[in-house]
Amino acid sequence: MKIVSVCDLSRIPEAVRLLKEMGTFVQVGKDRERLLKELPDTQVYFGGAELEINKAALDCAPNLRLIGSPATGRDHLDLHEIAQRNITLFHIAEEYDLLKTLTATTEGAFTLLLALIRNLPAALQDAKQGIWSRDKHTGFQLFEKNLGIIGLGRLGTIAARIGQGFGMHVLATDIQERQMDGVRMVDLDTLLRESDVVMLHVHLTPETTGLMNREAFARMKPSAVLINTSRGKVVDQDALIDALSTGKIAGAGLDVIDGEWQSQEALYHHPLIAYARTHDHLLITPHSSSATVESIYGARLFMARKIVAYIKEQEAGRL
Repeated sequence: MKIVSVCDLSRIPEAVRLLKEMGTFVQVGKDRERLLKELPDTQVYFGGAELEINKAALDCAPNLRLIGSPATGRDHLDLHEIAQRNITLFHIAEEYDLLKTLTATTEGAFTLLLALIRNLPAALQDAKQGIWSRDKHTGFQLFEKNLGIIGLGRLGTIAARIGQGFGMHVLATDIQERQMDGVRMVDLDTLLRESDVVMLHVHLTPETTGLMNREAFARMKPSAVLINTSRGKVVDQDALIDALSTGKIAGAGLDVIDGEWQSQEALYHHPLIAYARTHDHLLITPHSSSATVESIYGARLFMARKIVAYIKEQEAGRL
């Protein structure tokens, strides 16, 4: 059996050992050309959002039987083609015992928020040059501000608690009936109109695709900021650039963009990244809000163990 991984497992020796016990283990990294060369005789693929597994990739993998994705999102996977080819798919979106131990994404959302509202990147650059321009980088505090959370699930609940810790007034909206102490449940329109910070914690679905569109940004305060650590397609990127460039909102912090699995050259020319290079009120990080030792390595080890258990179960069933 051949197992190919685009995830870096070099710091997780137990995961590597487990997978090697199942057969030939090949680490390709974020190298799409090499991956496509390795796929024809591959039975198991191990990878998150590093590379897109679309129809073209699947056409190169006639022997693929299992995909293990140590991620909650699946927008990097062609779910229809995977199902059509009877390929088993594992992900962690519903692995609740694992997920309840992982807080990194929400912590990352507040890292982006604080960096944005306190003008941290520009302040750091000035300090490195010996420019002690304190007043130049004046921001605003979170105390008494309104935090609007779209999606009060696991991550949204953590965000609410962190916001309360800063002394913020927390509003939330969700497709399900939810209640939380100290959180005022409102409709989306009210949340957008009243919030100083709008934070997205939703899954990517047909209903949430393009949720933050021109109409949504028009409802927000001109002084408000948007934070997105969910999925890139939840935000209409053209509408966001328009909202930022025309002053409809004050800023945005993004950990995700649509098409983040593209090549470095393509990403360099991505409209949002191009805009961020010349505008300090848009901060973008490379989907790293969840990249902590506890989160990223924990999820990858969990997936390695799940893959191995599945393979052993299948082999036992053939005896």
